[in-house]
Order: sequence, then structure tokens, then C-alpha cells
Amino acid sequence: MSGELVANDDFNPSGKAGGASGLETEALVGDFSDSQSLLASKEAERRRLQEEVEAFLKKGGRIEEVAPNVVADPPKRPESNYGGQPI
Repeated sequence: MSGELVANDDFNPSGKAGGASGLETEALVGDFSDSQSLLASKEAERRRLQEEVEAFLKKGGRIEEVAPNVVADPPKRPESNYGGQPI
């Protein structure tokens, strides 16, 4: 079963028989509305970012793609702890 996703409609994490109780249903609906507002805020942020990128490019800005192996930190000299232990 490696790499397969299996739908299981009978999954019940509470271990109780039957469906969700009233409190569990309210919690699920509350989580859903929170996730909806989270998705809406992320979408608004994406639109704002896209508008800023377009404005930057209209002003003559350039976007350069950096290779994935490029890092900002230069390599550091190895440190030696030889003799660093107290006697």
C-alpha cells in the first residue's frame, strides 16, 4: 500500500459508534468557517502581491531567478575545540 491514498468513509477518530455529536458537528462547522476565512485572506494576500509585482515591473524593475544552490552566507572557517575542555 505504499504511496496510495485510500478513502475510508467509516473513519471515526473519537472511537464512538455512530456519527458526530452536536458539539462535534459545531466544532467541525467552526473549523470550516475558520479555514474559509483563512483561505480568503491568503487569496487576498496573493492578489495584493501580484498587484505589487505588476507595479514593480511597470516601473522598469526586473526579477532575476536565483539558482537553488546559491546561499547568502559565505562558507565559514572550521572551528577547532582542541584543548577547549576544562582540566
